[in-house]
Amino acid sequence: MNLDEKLEGSSEFDRQCKLLYGLIVAGKSADFTDKALTRFLSYVMEWCRMNVSILSARWLPFQMLSRMSPEAIDDALRKAKTGNYTKMRKAIHDIIYVPNLDVHVLRWMGKQGYTVPRQTPSGKLYAKIEELFIAEAKKRGKTARQLDMEIWEAGAGRTQEKPI
Repeated sequence: MNLDEKLEGSSEFDRQCKLLYGLIVAGKSADFTDKALTRFLSYVMEWCRMNVSILSARWLPFQMLSRMSPEAIDDALRKAKTGNYTKMRKAIHDIIYVPNLDVHVLRWMGKQGYTVPRQTPSGKLYAKIEELFIAEAKKRGKTARQLDMEIWEAGAGRTQEKPI
């Protein structure tokens, strides 16, 4: 499946591509960014085809990127000539691995038995809760971002999340 087919088939794939586009576009033309993004995702897909034993045609960009090492991501960024390699690699890492401790996550953690505030904290308390959430995600075989999205989707449009 090529990139054009992936873009036509999934609004979530399109949303993630737009986010990557936004990371690449800073200070560059739209034409440059379109080409760099297409090259980057092509390298990511090729890396996954060669290095992941089970590759789903339905994987989204960040699902593929989460299977790559920072070095492999850096290599794909450099081959695609996106520029801003260190910033791009860090932004991609944060998008994949750093959870957003929003109210839905705090509510879910409270239901799991953790003592958490009702509103998003800051400073050391935020860091402690984030650490607990990351550990909870790892126990479930997910990245923190994946668990965050799963919790959010379970509760989207509702006041109470479905059990996960």
